[in-house]
Amino acid sequence: MDRGVFGGFRLNEFTVAGNKNTAQIYSRGEAECSVLVKKVSAVFLLGATEKYPPG
Repeated sequence: MDRGVFGGFRLNEFTVAGNKNTAQIYSRGEAECSVLVKKVSAVFLLGATEKYPPG
């Protein structure tokens, strides 16, 4: 196997395809993701303020 061809061309092809798919998945799930992150961080903040009250 020619390592240069596999490591360069083929790998780049797969990486580009993977990035496109990942970008689509992220943009599709971005709304749900940000809502989930906000909920989780709100819970963590609530827990932190209960344990260590500000001031």
